[in-house]
Amino acid sequence: ATQRHHRRAPLASFSQKRQAVGACGADDADDDYAVETLHTLSELLEEAEEAGDESDTVQTIRICNAIIMFKDVDALGALETLAPGLGSAKDRSPRSWADDSLLIQLIEAWLRLSTGGRAAQQAYYVYEELAQHPGMAESKNLISVLIGTAAALAIHPKYAEADKVLADAASLDPSNAHVLANRASLAGRLSSGR
Repeated sequence: ATQRHHRRAPLASFSQKRQAVGACGADDADDDYAVETLHTLSELLEEAEEAGDESDTVQTIRICNAIIMFKDVDALGALETLAPGLGSAKDRSPRSWADDSLLIQLIEAWLRLSTGGRAAQQAYYVYEELAQHPGMAESKNLISVLIGTAAALAIHPKYAEADKVLADAASLDPSNAHVLANRASLAGRLSSGR
């Protein structure tokens, strides 16, 4: 069978930027247009991100995509569309003057958890290193670090290991709401065998 090789235009063109801005301004009467445009823009944005394209046009499409989601009462989708790119950009600035700062490391680990994949694995290492720090032993701050460690493990479906880490956190504070919520969420995964 003969394979066709399609040559694509640049991932994000000016006309697509114009289309994105137009969809943002669509009123309720144009719901079908906005939904169709959202689908097209989501695919375009995914391709651009995979290719590492962070041009102004892609940023405009990302923002318009989030606005359409927000107008469609999908605030979480809008935040997920905006947060990784914006969070990473904000994260780069402090790192230039405070690379070893504990706060910067925690911010970076949290951002990596929200990104997933290899970045979540790197977040695991940050949380694990903090958990092993002698100053953290038996500290109430250790609970947050253990929750982060468990979240990183759960992202890489290591549910039994994550549950063990959360059990350690629960031994420090059995009534901690974050520990209880994470254990409840994890219990569903453990019971379904996923």
